[in-house]
Amino acid sequence: MQNLISALARIEPLSQGQEEAILALKPFMKHISLKKGNYLYRSGHIPDFVAHVECGILRHVIMDSNENEKILRFFQEDDFIEDCKSFNEQCPVNYSIQALEDCELGYFKFMDVVHLYTDYPEFEKIGRKMMERNAASYELHLSALMKYNSEERYKFLLQTNPDLIKRISVTHLAQYLDMNRVTLSKMRAKMINRQIL
Repeated sequence: MQNLISALARIEPLSQGQEEAILALKPFMKHISLKKGNYLYRSGHIPDFVAHVECGILRHVIMDSNENEKILRFFQEDDFIEDCKSFNEQCPVNYSIQALEDCELGYFKFMDVVHLYTDYPEFEKIGRKMMERNAASYELHLSALMKYNSEERYKFLLQTNPDLIKRISVTHLAQYLDMNRVTLSKMRAKMINRQIL
């Protein structure tokens, strides 16, 4: 529970009421270990839980119309994975969440804690914090894809999340930056020669 409280407090300081609300989740929190390559869920499922990444890294991946994988985002330590829209509308997701390293996650099922919303209205603000953080991360990446050329996208990621580049393969990096793997490798080599990296 302390990991969850710390992660939320890093987004924005928590009130005493919010901490009490989070502690009320304790009886419902479960843990899951995922081996590298395993899926938290796949396209076609309806996720019924919120997960908190305690350690490891996962990718949020979709297939385009040509059956090419595209990575929309990565989830790392202290990130939250949720899809309330899919659960509320009971519609399957069109993406998958896959572990790229051995991962440990804490999670709780929506239906297990729905009754807590009456006793702890602070959950609404906590949920909004999680969704806003996820949306901000996705929007930052999306705007970089729209705004920058290939080299600028790579440099932007170097500036904003250098540790990520060290933890993922060139293939996954290329899928995330929306470029060909060979193009990315050549570009990185040129940048090293120019002493940019």
